[in-house]
Amino acid sequence: GRPSEWTFSVYNVYNRHNPWYNYYNNNNTSEIQIPEFGDAQNPVSLYQISLFPIMPTLSYKVYFDKSKDGGMKPGESIKKWFFME
Repeated sequence: GRPSEWTFSVYNVYNRHNPWYNYYNNNNTSEIQIPEFGDAQNPVSLYQISLFPIMPTLSYKVYFDKSKDGGMKPGESIKKWFFME
C-alpha cells in the first residue's frame, strides 16, 4: 500500500563505441606495448578500448513516507540535500 514507481532507462541507446582508454601500438597485436617511434617499417597506430554497449536498466523505488516529498514544500528536499541539513 506504499507509493512506488518503476523506472526504465537505456544507457548508450545508440550503441556507440565510446572510448574507455586509448593506446598507441606499432604492431598488429592487441598487446599494449611502448611503441618505438623511430621504426619506419611499423607505423604507430592509435587503438581504443570501449566498454558498455547498449545497456537497459529497470529499477523499482518504494517510498516510506506518506507522500513522495515527505510533507515538505516544493524544492525544500533538494535544498536540504544540497546543504546537507
